[in-house]
Amino acid sequence: MKQQNKRNGFTLIETLIVLTIFSVLSLTAIVSFKPVQEELIAEQFFDQLQKDILFAQQHAVMIRVPCTLMFDEEETGYRIRLGRADVTKDLIKRQLPEGMKLITDTLGLKVSFLANGNISASGKIRVVYRQQTYKITFYLGKGRFVVSKQ
Repeated sequence: MKQQNKRNGFTLIETLIVLTIFSVLSLTAIVSFKPVQEELIAEQFFDQLQKDILFAQQHAVMIRVPCTLMFDEEETGYRIRLGRADVTKDLIKRQLPEGMKLITDTLGLKVSFLANGNISASGKIRVVYRQQTYKITFYLGKGRFVVSKQ
């Protein structure tokens, strides 16, 4: 009988080539996900901000006391307080994601929701994140607002 010489595996070189190809493909996928991750961070922030603004408006209507959305002067975050005074307790306090910056245009640092849900003043705030600018516009009448990408 003849003995057959069977190869039951791969050589070291073949294995290294396959691992190298897999590593290069994995690395390119990870690098391409960075912009997607930054976009999701911004999307999550604006989603949370919209929910917090609606909370402030609904809270003011529900308890018949004005609520104020205050942006920090250091541009690190925002808070929601009951009433218009600066001495009241925070209902909500949030930090901005790293690299995000608030720029007040025509609105200033405070947005007050009156007891009927209307906003006290209209205006705009810009948010800059990773070379992308977003604009938050507050309209008079029932506290409507829009977040748009510029």
